[in-house]
Amino acid sequence: MKQLLIIGVILCAVTQVFAITDRPFPRVNRAKLQPAVTETFRFTVFGDFRPATSDAPYPPQFRQALDAMQRVQPAFALSVGDAWFGYGGTMAHYQGEVAQFLAQVRDWGVPLFNIIGNHEVTGSAERERYLRETVGNLYGSFDYGNAHFICLDTDEAGTEGRIAGEQLRWLGQDLESNRKASLIFVVLHRPLFSPKDPDLALKRSFVDRTSRDNLHKLFVRYKVNAIFAGHDHLYEERVVDGIRYYITGGGGAPLYELPEKGGFYHYLLVTVRGEKAVVELRRLQ
Repeated sequence: MKQLLIIGVILCAVTQVFAITDRPFPRVNRAKLQPAVTETFRFTVFGDFRPATSDAPYPPQFRQALDAMQRVQPAFALSVGDAWFGYGGTMAHYQGEVAQFLAQVRDWGVPLFNIIGNHEVTGSAERERYLRETVGNLYGSFDYGNAHFICLDTDEAGTEGRIAGEQLRWLGQDLESNRKASLIFVVLHRPLFSPKDPDLALKRSFVDRTSRDNLHKLFVRYKVNAIFAGHDHLYEERVVDGIRYYITGGGGAPLYELPEKGGFYHYLLVTVRGEKAVVELRRLQ
């Protein structure tokens, strides 16, 4: 039986403005993004649905999530990354994995944006270039209705586990340009605050506190409404300095925790109504 739990209400002041992006983030399937006609719309968030190994099939929960999300008819879906296994093998094998994922979602009826995770690029500049040539920008932003969506790449080759260099400069500029947007959401793969590595000692999420804390301060300064991440194969919600952080890594990859600690398959349904957004946890069975 499907379980539904309303897990957060994100409040904001309503300001009717047109958001700005100079680096559009691409969809990865054919479904057309229909324009928002009101300030009421829904979108879904999920992720970490990769196969267990490079030669394994996609887990059944991935298809369950796609079917469940399509039934609620969101305007679009956001994947927080790890859409294929990626690690090991030849470049040709890697290209085949990318093609297999794109074939899985090509004709899905919901526009899909896939954030870059560590399994997407595996620390390889060559694979990063190929992916950029195949799908487009690996970080960027887009606008929908009265909301601005920022999609970050926490696994740029050479700076994995950080937002640094040109991407950090761009992020600051994008936040400043859109500071009057009614709602700002950030989507990235690695969580800033990981229950699996709370002190960053394992360097498996963000690799150092300075990088993590500086990014968090940016989100606080610009009053970001919510941050969605994956990487940890579980569900978690927390609030830090008024900023709401979600980990939604239950799309089908092997789970990291027992159910009582967030280890269950799920997706999030977000409903935007003017000055607020309601986030609902939808468990898969």
